[in-house]
Amino acid sequence: MVPPSEAEAKERIAEWCANDKDDLGFAIETLEDPPILVGNIGPFGARPKDRCATIGIALGREYIGRGFGTDAMHVIVDCGFREMGLHRIQLDVWPFNPAGVRAYEKAGFVEEGRRRESFWHDGQWYDAVIMSVLDHEWAAHRTRS
Repeated sequence: MVPPSEAEAKERIAEWCANDKDDLGFAIETLEDPPILVGNIGPFGARPKDRCATIGIALGREYIGRGFGTDAMHVIVDCGFREMGLHRIQLDVWPFNPAGVRAYEKAGFVEEGRRRESFWHDGQWYDAVIMSVLDHEWAAHRTRS
C-alpha cells in the first residue's frame, strides 16, 4: 500500500471526524483562533458485551512530538472508561515508533504481547506491539498523575 499524500491524509482525517459511521471519531485541534485540525482519535470496534474498544490515533506529521497526541490520548481514555463504561482499551503500535510507545505508557498502557512480523515497512517485517489499559489500572494511574 502506498502512503497517502498529505492532502489525502488531511481529507481522510476530516472524514473520520465527521462520524458518518458507527464508530466515534474526535478531532484533535490546536487552541488557536480559528483552531487548526491536527489529527483524529477515537475508539472503534467497541464490543458492548465485553466492554472493550480499540483506539486509533492519527496526527499530521508536523504536529507529532508537540503533546497533541498525549493530551488527546488522556482525554479519550478517560472518556472511554468514564462515559462509555468500557473495561478495556487496547491499541497496536509499531516498534519503530518509540515516541508513540512512550506516550501510550505515559497514559497507563502496558505491553501485553506482539503479533510477530505482521507489518511490512520500508523493506522489512515488524511486529505489532499490542498494548492495553484496564479501567482499574486507569483509575490508579489518574490518582498518581
